[in-house]
Amino acid sequence: MPPGDPQHAPFGPPFERGSFGAAMDAGYVPTDDEREQAFYANLIAGLVPLVGVPGFLAPLLLAALRKERTPFFLFHANQSFWFQIVCWGTAVALALISLPLTLLCIGWLTLILAVVPVILGIVYPIVLAFAARRGEWSPYPFVGDAVLRTWRPLFR
Repeated sequence: MPPGDPQHAPFGPPFERGSFGAAMDAGYVPTDDEREQAFYANLIAGLVPLVGVPGFLAPLLLAALRKERTPFFLFHANQSFWFQIVCWGTAVALALISLPLTLLCIGWLTLILAVVPVILGIVYPIVLAFAARRGEWSPYPFVGDAVLRTWRPLFR
């Protein structure tokens, strides 16, 4: 990174509400290392549920291990974390609703619906992992725009 390069200027801590959107609007271009780390924050969050580990733990761990806190990586880690929380919470809520209904022989539909957020929590992070590798500020559904523009970062 050349000195004084505004494309890679650090948007150092503390990150405030809307700082990811401000970085994107300012034309922040992620480095290759940032794109790679954002790729893994999304990819691992999508793959770990396949082995029974909640997907929100992956971006949490990667953000804790990364020394350099850059807006592009933190945006992807934050939105991946919140998307996994939404998917996990929805699946648990649907499963809890469907269990008593299944005993009455009418809960099979809600039990099938409980699988939908699990599938979304696996497939969508993998798709966005490749967008992050290309350097795109691609938002997740439900949480991406809120993380980009209004929420205060969870990891700083």
